[in-house]
Formats: sequence, structure tokens, C-alpha cells
Amino acid sequence: MEFMIENLGPLVFGLIFIIYGLYILRKVYIYIPTKALCVHVAEKQIYRTTFFREGRSGTYKFMFNGSYKTVDENNFIRAKKLQVGKEYKIYVNPDNSEEIISEFGRNFGIMFFLFGLFIFVYSLFFLW
Repeated sequence: MEFMIENLGPLVFGLIFIIYGLYILRKVYIYIPTKALCVHVAEKQIYRTTFFREGRSGTYKFMFNGSYKTVDENNFIRAKKLQVGKEYKIYVNPDNSEEIISEFGRNFGIMFFLFGLFIFVYSLFFLW
């Protein structure tokens, strides 16, 4: 029994990643895909004791329900350069058009889900 309790950590860790990935992917499924024009790119330098990186966040302009909206992405997890004036695919919440998920956010959700699934399956087969 001790061996099983010690190995619950990877199972729980994997489940947390799976649930978060599914949460993001559920939003992408419910939200309405649309093309949006990037009108501004904000950059933020993130300093930690062991590393430094730059994050980028876009401001997008798009047509939704007959009117133009301009919305900030408000997450600085993107490392890839965004280009002002380029069109990107985003997903818009039909109930609140101020809430969007970028294509990068969708890919991030897929990555979380697959990583969690790998950890979960690995811990089931190799740690028990």
C-alpha cells in the first residue's frame, strides 16, 4: 500500500494538467472562431532568479455581432513574435466579446492536455 500512495503525486499532477487542458479546449469549442487584425503588440520582460524571457501579448480588432471590437489578449505567455497589421485566428466568447483566446492559447491547451495525459498514463503503467 505504501508504494501506491507514494506514486499518487504523478497521477494527481497529470490529472490537473488534463483538467486544465480540457478547460481551455472546452472554451475553444464553445467560442466563435473569427479572424482578427493585430493592431498593437505589448512586450513584457519577465525576470526570475534563474532565467529571463520576453512575453508578448496582442491587441486585436475584429468584427463581432455587427460592430468592431478591440480587445487585449492579456497574457504574456507567447514567445513568438506578433506582427502588427497581420490577421490571426482568435476565438471569441459569444456571451462576452471582451474574452478571447488566441490560436496560441488553443495550442497551449492542447499541449497541457497531452502533457497531462502522458504523465497520467506513464504513472499508471510504470510507477504502479
